[in-house]
Amino acid sequence: MKKNKITMIILSLIVLSTVIYGFMDGGSPQAARNKRFDEKRIQDVQQIKNWVNSYYNTNKVLPSTVLEASAKYNNSGNIKVPTDPETDIEYQYQIVGSKEYKLCATFGTNTISSTPQYLIGYSHPSGLFCFTFNGDKY
Repeated sequence: MKKNKITMIILSLIVLSTVIYGFMDGGSPQAARNKRFDEKRIQDVQQIKNWVNSYYNTNKVLPSTVLEASAKYNNSGNIKVPTDPETDIEYQYQIVGSKEYKLCATFGTNTISSTPQYLIGYSHPSGLFCFTFNGDKY
């Protein structure tokens, strides 16, 4: 009987250690969720940027809305303007100058010091952040 208790205590400690290591190595479930949402936000910002820049290169003027920019790609009516994956709110699009515009999103993570090389132009702090782009540059 005493041997079974010792075995159960050892197994419990192993399971507890594994769970603690998992959180330390991978972060909390909330951190993983925030990271997934932020990855989707960056994909959406990149898509909108491509639409706006394509519109600009065709028309030599920035579109007044993201919907207007997406019209070229929305012949069948199946393309939806991307919205925040967590809140389903549209991303903010603001014209700043004749070629310059901002795309804003609210991020759950800070990637300023940990952005992969292929996403260098898309590092961001947590909270509301606006990327500034030029319509004539991809």
